[in-house]
Amino acid sequence: MSDSPPRRFLIVTTARSGSNQLVDYINQTDTALCLGEIFKESYWQLPDDNQALIGGCFGGVALAERELEIDPVAYWDRIVRVLGTHRALGAKLFYEHRVGSALWDELFERGTLIIHLWRNPILESFLSLVRAELTNEWVIRDAGAAARPPPVWFDASRYRAYREFTRERFEAIRRRQGAAAHYVEVEYGMMRRKAELAHLLDALFSARGNYVETLVKQAPADLLENVVNPGDAEPYVGDRLDPAVPSSGVGSSESGGTLATSPNGS
Repeated sequence: MSDSPPRRFLIVTTARSGSNQLVDYINQTDTALCLGEIFKESYWQLPDDNQALIGGCFGGVALAERELEIDPVAYWDRIVRVLGTHRALGAKLFYEHRVGSALWDELFERGTLIIHLWRNPILESFLSLVRAELTNEWVIRDAGAAARPPPVWFDASRYRAYREFTRERFEAIRRRQGAAAHYVEVEYGMMRRKAELAHLLDALFSARGNYVETLVKQAPADLLENVVNPGDAEPYVGDRLDPAVPSSGVGSSESGGTLATSPNGS
């Protein structure tokens, strides 16, 4: 293994955009390790398989939790330094995490590889979020245990607030991509085009992975079948983060993926 520091990467995204599956794909390579939502404000109050590993970087979980609250940048630096046995080391940073923190400036200014993962149909990600909150089922790996979930109540006021926040953060990250040393975009639909995604991950991480899908999708194919009050949700079916990216149909999750690099990217 090289003595050079690992390549840093962050999956910048929001909930229900396919990030758990992307983390699993990345961790199927033998060159990269992605640690998950380690910047989340409540990270140390939630169960996670990587907490003992990260806590060991600081001499204990309590010290790691304290460092995250005091200085997220120093927290990230220490994790990378101590766990630098992989060629690439990364984590997830959600739009909702550490808003206003210097961490957001640092990731654009220090040569971090930014993988901007997004889900174009806004209503799809919103309904998936509501369902996960109600069922507390955020990750389902066993197809035999996955029952079709009941429809959820659509709250138009909450949805509009979600839509505006998500659009603002999505557009802000895109505006700053030119400041990043390396920037790529992956739209949710690319996760189903295995050959295309494999080519991208192999190129990013200098790997040749045999990528196996690990998660089960629960939602009905018809988006409005997810909703108790479909008449209230129907006006928002066409909402997109990027209207220029085509979608193959309502609720299909097959909208086109994109790949972009900054002028200095690879």
